[in-house]
Amino acid sequence: LWPLPRQFTAGNSTLRLSNSFSFDLGSLQGCPQDLEDATARALDLLTSDQLAPLIPDRGASIDASSSPELGFLVLSLSDGANASSISDESTKKVEDRSEGYTLVIPEDGSNATLTANSTLGLYRGLTTFGQLWYTSNGQTYAMQVPFQADDEPAYVSD
Repeated sequence: LWPLPRQFTAGNSTLRLSNSFSFDLGSLQGCPQDLEDATARALDLLTSDQLAPLIPDRGASIDASSSPELGFLVLSLSDGANASSISDESTKKVEDRSEGYTLVIPEDGSNATLTANSTLGLYRGLTTFGQLWYTSNGQTYAMQVPFQADDEPAYVSD
């Protein structure tokens, strides 16, 4: 992961990405178009990048076929947060931005969750989520589940 989240825990189980995997934006009232576009790009990368782990056989020895499958990543904003566009959030003064997020990926295949105080935080969490997945032997999988990250920018503002 780059950059490393401020706090994270990672297990050693494998989880497959379902062939019908999707992002669930249902709880976001008035979901901005740029967030919908970001999830579409993230889904495209997950299904087309063909990233392999940096191990000698590039993941050929990993058999995730019997691992549970992840079907959804549910994106939601914290109570009271406004669903303004990522673009609007990213142009705020640094001290006014909220980029933190919590990403939870269970190992049993139940829904993963991404929660943030802003759409910019959701965008940052999507980036982290995308870095966890590899493809080998026709399977897209994560090797470090269960996974939980609680992240926010490392810089301090006054």
